[in-house]
Amino acid sequence: MQRSIMSHGARLWTFAMMSMSLSTSRAFSFSRLPFSSLRLAPRPASFPSVTPAACRSRQLRHMSISSDETSKLLTLAEEYVRLSNEHDVEACLKQLNANASYQSTTVGAYEGIDAISSMMKTFFSNFPSVHWDVKEYKISQGNRDCVEFEFVRTLKKPEGLVREEGKEWIEFSEQGGKLGISKISVETFKKEIIA
Repeated sequence: MQRSIMSHGARLWTFAMMSMSLSTSRAFSFSRLPFSSLRLAPRPASFPSVTPAACRSRQLRHMSISSDETSKLLTLAEEYVRLSNEHDVEACLKQLNANASYQSTTVGAYEGIDAISSMMKTFFSNFPSVHWDVKEYKISQGNRDCVEFEFVRTLKKPEGLVREEGKEWIEFSEQGGKLGISKISVETFKKEIIA
């Protein structure tokens, strides 16, 4: 039996759609709904795919990767997060390939340096205290050109100081003889007001 895995965001969207069904049909019952049907709910076109599959845009690569290559990718990902914590948009952009893409359950999807630059400047302007904490960076299983990590992000919002947990995938590729970021996918799955 084949089983598919939905991202947390897709599960929330499915639950919201089912909840709306409850308000229009009193005969609806969760107990009569088989779990397999939860995977069949349509996903809105505007909802970005930020699951690990988003990082695996190419065929799965089962070749071994050298420790030097691994170290280089992990260092580049750590550097990107460090620059993000410093809110240094220009330095972050220098790490991106010209045709890079950025997808996030929080801010949406962006294609190309100009769109990503505009999004970053707006984000850092709106949240000047934002900070990411990452404990471990690792190479994604199935894609040796992708680094993944879980993060805790704190930022000041109108409702107070917010703590968000999520996962990020940074995919690298060469462009013009330079190794750079080709895709960033971010999924935020837990949010709580802490102050």
